[in-house]
Parts: sequence; structure tokens; C-alpha cells
Amino acid sequence: YAMQEAIQWIGSSIKKAIEYQKAWLNVKKRLDASKESAENLRSELLGLSERISASFKELAKIAETAGQLGIAADNIAKFTEEIAWFSQITGRSADEAATSFGKLIKATGWTAENIDELVANATALGSNFAANEQEILKFAERIAGTGSIANIATKDLLAAGAAFSQVGIASQRGGTAVSRVLQKMSADIQEWGSDLETMADLVGKSTDEIQKQFEESWGSAQLLSDIIHALGEEGITAKQTFEELYGSNIRTTKSFLTLSEDADEFDRALERVEDTRENLINQKSRLDDIYSSESARLKQLNDEYDNLIAKLSEIGKSYAVDVGEGLMWVKTSWEEVEAAQENTL
Repeated sequence: YAMQEAIQWIGSSIKKAIEYQKAWLNVKKRLDASKESAENLRSELLGLSERISASFKELAKIAETAGQLGIAADNIAKFTEEIAWFSQITGRSADEAATSFGKLIKATGWTAENIDELVANATALGSNFAANEQEILKFAERIAGTGSIANIATKDLLAAGAAFSQVGIASQRGGTAVSRVLQKMSADIQEWGSDLETMADLVGKSTDEIQKQFEESWGSAQLLSDIIHALGEEGITAKQTFEELYGSNIRTTKSFLTLSEDADEFDRALERVEDTRENLINQKSRLDDIYSSESARLKQLNDEYDNLIAKLSEIGKSYAVDVGEGLMWVKTSWEEVEAAQENTL
């Protein structure tokens, strides 16, 4: 009976080892990196699996997505760690989060070195507004291209998404509305046309003030805030001016008018993303406390078992069981492991 249990444990271990190898091979297929860089990444993922409540297999899936989205190999470990934390803090799917953040990074021209800031911003907004993090990310991704033209910071794109979602405007509708306004606004400022004078009248600033403000990283977001407040304070006159500037598209006008009824929400969102790193650090610290509970400990033990198998598969690919049929069974099983690896490759 004891021998049977031992053989079953070894069989389970071999299965785990196969899963580990397949998970890593899926990552390697997506990497554009030297052999040394790939091995460094594998070591980093193994080390990471010991520091947070996530198995190597779960982390490898995030890393695979990062590679698929073109994240540089040197940044994949950091990207993986931040996405894993984000998933655990928010309860959102790690796969969805990796895809959303990866696409946003590509759309904005950022690098994955900035992923910690993006995660901190999205987490802070999601925990302080009615919008969920995925909606906020979808909104930002939708207008990222226009945002770069309009010189608006990525954190402010996320803030805009939270504010519009807070008042019930979906990411598709709100993103289209903001994109349309940002495109026209930046064109008017850059061309110094007659519409710039009209915009200046709408927000109560001179054209010179608007020009200088637009050059700052926070300028475009503040101009959006000025427009939203003007719509809320000046009523029908501001609405007519808004439509004169940005067209009479019903959805665009209605989206901005809806937010103008609670314009302070936009400012609150902008303030929320100003200093969010400390907030994320505190949330990570609270997670560490949560993981000390019994239920979390059970998952941790299971993850540690998975990671142990992963390390064993690195050390060697054979078990010696000096007991008759057990030895032959293990030998045959490892031949199947090697065959499976070759087929995967």
C-alpha cells in the first residue's frame, strides 16, 4: 500500500512537471530574447512564485501574454509581477488584465517599465469609483491614440474613463465622445484658428493661456475639465457653443452634458491619479496579511507544491525507485515526459 501511494505521488509529480514544462515552453515561443535572457526570466518567475500567492503556471500565462503583445523580454518579469498583484487586489482575471494593460502600453507608446504606475492608477480609480478596472482600461485604450496627439497623460485617460463611467457612460460611448473632442480641440490649438477664440470664450480663458496650458502634460485634461464645468454652469449657451465647436453629434453632447451635471467627479478622478503608488504599496501589504489566513495558506501550500515540482523538473528528469515494477513504471513515465516535450517543441 505504501509503495502504491509513493508511485501515485510520483505520477502526480510527473504530471505537474509536464504542466510546468509546457507552461514555460509557451512563454519561450513568445519571447524574442537570447537563451541567457530567457533563462533569467525563468529564474525570475520561479522567484516571484515564492513571494506572491501565484503558481509558476499562473505567472507563466501572464508572461506568455506579455510576449505575445510585444513586451520586451527584459520587462516581462516586472509586467508579470504587477499584473499578478493587480489580479489579486482587484479580483479581476489575470489574463484579461495582462491583455488590457499590454494593449494600453502599445497604444500609448509607453514601455512596460511604467506598468507599476498604470496598475497603481487603475487600482486606485477602481476602488474609489463605481467603474470597474476593466471598463476604465477599455476607455483609456479606446482614446489612447488621440490622447497622444492631444498631449494628454495616460493617467489622465484612466481618470477620464473613471469619471464618465461613474455617471453611467459606457467606455465605448464615452471614449468616442472624448476622442472626438480631443481631436478637434488639439487641432484648433495647433492651428490657432477662429475656433480657438470660441473655445477661449467657452472656458473663460485667453487664447495665450490655452496655448501655454496645452503644452503641459496636465493641460489637455484640465481643458476637458474646464469644458465640462462650463457646460454645467452656463447651461444652454455653453451647449450651443459646444456643438458649434465639436459638432451636433447627439451621443457626444449627451455624454459631456451628463458628466457636467456632476463635474466635480472629473476633478476628483484627476486628483486620485496624482499620487497612487503609496496606495498600491499599502494594498499589497494588506494582501500579505490576508495570505497568512488559513484559507490563503491552503492555496499557498498548493502553489508551493507546484513550484517545488517546477524546481525538481529543472534539477533532473529521472526518479530512482529501487522497487521492481515501480522503477520500470517511473522510467517509462519519464520517457513519455521527454516525448511530450519534444512534441511541444
